[in-house]
Amino acid sequence: MLRRGERNAGGLLRAGHPRGAALLEVLVSILLSATALLALASVNAAALRLGKMSQHRANAALLALDIGERMRANKAGFEQGNYAFSVALSGQGLVAAPTLVCQASTSLCSAADMATLDLAQWRWLSRQLLPQGAVFVQTQTLASMQGAADIWLVWQEPAPASLKASGSVAESPRAAGECPDGLGVSTDLSVRCSHLRVHL
Repeated sequence: MLRRGERNAGGLLRAGHPRGAALLEVLVSILLSATALLALASVNAAALRLGKMSQHRANAALLALDIGERMRANKAGFEQGNYAFSVALSGQGLVAAPTLVCQASTSLCSAADMATLDLAQWRWLSRQLLPQGAVFVQTQTLASMQGAADIWLVWQEPAPASLKASGSVAESPRAAGECPDGLGVSTDLSVRCSHLRVHL
């Protein structure tokens, strides 16, 4: 049996496999596999974030329709301007659970009382269904737009750790004018808003 580098009967050197080549091939294959797995994990994390963002938008649409129906049921309270709510986001930190008023059939509540209860229940529900959920409502006073309200549902999107420092969400950046001016979130790009106009 010839050893590596030995000559055979014809005087030719026997071709041998260089030492360490098999180990190098294994290391390259491990590196390629690790890169593919990291890319797959990144895609999976982005898919989870985008799915959550879609769920937030769906919840915001349902919440906007909810307050719209409450306004239609209490048109007197709406016409008195009791559904307007234009508090900046910084002032909407804690939302207490609504009190049990105007709930019984014997309760004597005015249209303003019903609107106050509707807003309290709606704000509390928004806080439960959306991360850092907040609301912003402007009722229309122009003659051409009477009986309409602009409703914004506000929440904070989950951002990747690498983007939290800049405050932006790469998958779906916030559009200019997406949030109302009075909300005070122009510098925080992780805050998202969903707008719906309701006509009574």
